[in-house]
Amino acid sequence: MIQAIISYAKKNKGVTWLRTSFPMLFLYLVIKPLNLFRFKKEKRLLKNKITEWPNKPSVILYTTHKCASTYTTTLLAEICAKNEFHTIDLEAFLALHDKDILSFPEKNQSLMPMLDRPEGFYFGPMRYFFPFTNQSSSKKILVLRDPRDVLTSYYYSKLHSHIVINKQFANERAYFKDYSIDEFVLEMLPDIKKRYSDYIEKLLSQPSVLINSYEKMIGDFDTWLRDLIDFVDLPVSDEWIKSVKDKRITKPSGDKNQHIRSIQPGDHKRKLNQETITLLNIELKDILQTLGYAEA
Repeated sequence: MIQAIISYAKKNKGVTWLRTSFPMLFLYLVIKPLNLFRFKKEKRLLKNKITEWPNKPSVILYTTHKCASTYTTTLLAEICAKNEFHTIDLEAFLALHDKDILSFPEKNQSLMPMLDRPEGFYFGPMRYFFPFTNQSSSKKILVLRDPRDVLTSYYYSKLHSHIVINKQFANERAYFKDYSIDEFVLEMLPDIKKRYSDYIEKLLSQPSVLINSYEKMIGDFDTWLRDLIDFVDLPVSDEWIKSVKDKRITKPSGDKNQHIRSIQPGDHKRKLNQETITLLNIELKDILQTLGYAEA
């Protein structure tokens, strides 16, 4: 029920006008009241009150913003829920309660053992590398996108389309409101560069990791979906697979106020100045080469 309300809020034009015109009003009248009824499993997990789970490897989705992270986690959560996994959106729980996921491990060391769930749990989406301490046997999925396109799309999300979820987000939107897209991209570059570097350094060397790129999802969806299903190795019906294929989005809105504005790779070439692209190519050279993205 709550998820249906959120989905409706993202699509309805009247609600879009309200949340974009009066974001703080929307935050306190809609988002915060809804949070009172959400995240029951996350709260139980952190209180160590979940005592039963399937005897199958946990699944973790690692990604970043603007990599179809919401879409991918919806699919994975459905697969895992159908197999009686506990689905945990730790990042959203912390963000919507004004807590920083990056500082959470250090500030809440006593709670970290509660997150050691190598079996029967789905954690996602994790849009930053999160130092789980007992997840070596978990199945880890990494969905990334050309970081230059991520930075480009992030501008429209941060300034326009994303719902204001807490005071920090509202402050960030106000801070960037007069930035050009090139100015925004260059200021956010260190953040995105660190996220990608962390994944390359700390995740790719771990066992049981599937890299299933955003570009593959756009260019060869059937293979992308099949790779995802085969990797988690959890049964799903042919009817469910057909439904997913039938409902996938192939025509983005192009509207800066909509969550799905543009899906085609190479958006940075259409939106950024050449000087900015050149600097990104230099700063991200090692990352682009490691992940197989062309520098041109």
